[in-house]
Amino acid sequence: MSSVVRYLYHVFDTEVAKSIYEPLETKNTIRLLRVHRDADGSIIGELKPFSLDAPRKPRYRPISYVWGNDHQTRRTITLNGHAYGTLRSVYPILELFCDWPEFRTSRPWIWIDYICINQTDLAERAMQVALMVRIYGESSYTTIWLGEGTPSSDRGMDLMKLVADGEMDEKKKHDPKLYDFNAWKDYEKVALNSWFRRGWTLQESITGPDDGTCVYFFGDKKLTRWEVICAAHATRYRLPPGAPVDIESWSPLWNRRRIYHWYRGEDPGRWVSLLALMAYNCQSEVSDDRDHIYSLLGVVNRWDREAVGLPRYDLDVETVYAKLVRDWVRGRQSLDIICFAHMCYRRHGKLESTLPSWVPDWRNRDVKSATHIPMLVSQSGKQHIGNFRPSAESGSRGAAQYNASGNKVPVVEFSGDGRRLTCKGILVDALDGIGGMIDASQAASDQTFETLVQSTSPINSLNLSSLGVSSATAEANSEKEELASIVGRQLIASLAHGRGDEFLKWAVPWRRFLFEFKEMALNDGSGRTDLEAKNFVAWYRLNKSLIIHGLTLEDVSKYAQPGDGEALRQERESERETRNIDFIDRFGHSTGTHNLSRRLFTTEKGYIGMAPQRAHKGDIVCVLLGCSVAVILRPDPATADSYEFIGEAYLEGFMDGQAVEIGKPESQFVLI
Repeated sequence: MSSVVRYLYHVFDTEVAKSIYEPLETKNTIRLLRVHRDADGSIIGELKPFSLDAPRKPRYRPISYVWGNDHQTRRTITLNGHAYGTLRSVYPILELFCDWPEFRTSRPWIWIDYICINQTDLAERAMQVALMVRIYGESSYTTIWLGEGTPSSDRGMDLMKLVADGEMDEKKKHDPKLYDFNAWKDYEKVALNSWFRRGWTLQESITGPDDGTCVYFFGDKKLTRWEVICAAHATRYRLPPGAPVDIESWSPLWNRRRIYHWYRGEDPGRWVSLLALMAYNCQSEVSDDRDHIYSLLGVVNRWDREAVGLPRYDLDVETVYAKLVRDWVRGRQSLDIICFAHMCYRRHGKLESTLPSWVPDWRNRDVKSATHIPMLVSQSGKQHIGNFRPSAESGSRGAAQYNASGNKVPVVEFSGDGRRLTCKGILVDALDGIGGMIDASQAASDQTFETLVQSTSPINSLNLSSLGVSSATAEANSEKEELASIVGRQLIASLAHGRGDEFLKWAVPWRRFLFEFKEMALNDGSGRTDLEAKNFVAWYRLNKSLIIHGLTLEDVSKYAQPGDGEALRQERESERETRNIDFIDRFGHSTGTHNLSRRLFTTEKGYIGMAPQRAHKGDIVCVLLGCSVAVILRPDPATADSYEFIGEAYLEGFMDGQAVEIGKPESQFVLI
C-alpha cells in the first residue's frame, strides 16, 4: 500500500475517532459494545462507557481473537450513528453476536479491543492495556474466536472434543474416530491456528471466569476452556502410531496448559514471574515487539507488574527492553536478568541486535529454548525468576541453590545513554580448552557443529611423565587414579551443572553419574540405541582428547574411580528425588541443542565448567556481585576494561559464594 493511501487511512481514522470516542472519565473506565442487525441486514453498534468500579456495571463478554495481518481492508458498520470501518477479522465476530440465537435475543454487551479502545490515542491504549487483567478477570463470560469455520475446522474441533472427553469417559478412549488420520490432520490445523501463538491471547485465555464460561468458537463449533485444556494434555497420549502429523504442532497448547496451572490459585499469578514467562512463552508472536513484555503483565506476579508499570508505547522497543533490565536490577537487587541475553542471541546470519550485549533482545528468542528450565538462573530453589516445571515438582523446600556471589548485592551504574553497564565482580580465570558440540539427530557427516578447541595452558598441558605419574609402578598408577578421580568428580558435576535433576533442585549424585559415564564412554554406549545415548557417544568421540590437568577425557574415563561399592551404595540409598534419573538424561539436558546447549570448558588454571555455545578461548569467567551464577565475558579489543557479555556459566567450585569467601579481589567491569 502506498504512503499516500496510508496517510488517507490515518486521517480517516483520526476524524472518525473524534466523532465516536469521548475521553474516558477515569482510569478504570472502559467502553462496551452491543450489536444487532438493521432491517437491511447491516450491523448497528452501540458503544457506551462504564466504570469497572461501578457496582451495577452490566455483565459483559470480552472477546479474544487475532487481528490478522490485513489492517487496511475494512468492513463498514454503523457505530453510534457514524460509519465505522472495522477489521476484516472483527466483522465475523460481530456477525456471531448478531446471528447466534442465544446472542440475538439477549444482545449481550461485549468488549472487543479494536472497537472499544480508541486506537489513535496512545495514552488511552496504554491505560486500557493495563486494565486488561481486570477486563477479563471481572467478566461474566469470555469468548475466544479462532476464525470462520470450514469443513476441515469442523472435523478438527470434533476430534479435539473427542480427545478431551476421553479424559473423563473411558469408553471414548477407544472410539474408532481416534484412528482417523484425516481427522488428525484437521485437528493439527486447529492446533496451528495463529490464536494459540499470539502473545496477547495468553492472558486472555487463562484469566477470567471459570472454565465452563470461557468458550472457544471456531465458526459454529465451540469448546469450553476445560475441554481445550484436557485435549492439550491428552493429545500426545491419544495420537495413533503412524499419524501423519507433528506432535510439536501442539506445543503452544501444552505450554499454555502448564502456564494455566501455575497461574490459577487463591492468589492468581503469584508464582508466575515475567522473565520465566517470557522465556517459556518464546513461541508467541506479537505485532509490536514491545508486547513481548506488555502482553504478559496481566498474568505475572504483582512485583513484576508494578516494576514495569504502564506500557510505554511512546518509547522505542530497544529503550523498553533496556528499561526492563535497569528497573529489574534495581528493584530485585540482582543481575540475573542479564543472563537471558545469551538466550536471545541471534545466530547463523539472522538479523543482529543493536542492543548492548547485556540487554536481552526478546525479538530474537530462539523457539528451541522454550523449555521449562531454559537457564541456570531459572533454578527452582529461587522464586525471583523460577520456571514452569510440572506441578508435581512445584515444591521448592530444601531445593539446592546457585549462589555464586554469596550474599553480595550488585554494585552497578548505568550510563546515561543506556549503552554501558558498569558493575563489580571477581575475575576467576580465562577459558583455555573448550569442548566441541554435536547433534546426533543429523547425518553422521553433519553432527559436529562446534569443534573441539584444545587446551594449551601450562597447567592443562602438563606432561605427567615428568612427574613419574605415567610410569608403570603401582604408586604411579595410584597417583594417576587419584588425579583422574578428582578431575572426574569435577567433570561430572560440570556436565550435570551440579544437579541431579533437570529442574535443578537436588545435588548431583556424582558417584553414580561417574560410574554411568565410565560405562557409556568405555563401552561405546553400553548397547543403548536411543538418541540420547547416540548423542553422548558422538560427543565423547569428539571430545575424548580434551586435556585437563594433563589428562585427556579418555584417561579420566579409564582411571577415575567413583569410590568403593559401599560408598556408591550409600549414595544411592541417600538419593530420593534423583534415583530414577540417569546420567545420560542430565547430560542431554545440559548439552542438547534443544535444551541448555552448553559446552564443556577448562580454564587456564584447570577449573572445569559449562559455557554458552559461542564461548571462545581467551574469554574470561567471572562472578559478578549480585548474580546467582558465574558468567562469561569477552574483552573488547578496542576498549580497555570493557567487555561483551557472552552468557551465564557453571563453574565447578564457584557456584556457592566461594570466590567471595576466599577473598579474591574485586574488579570493575564495563559491559557494552
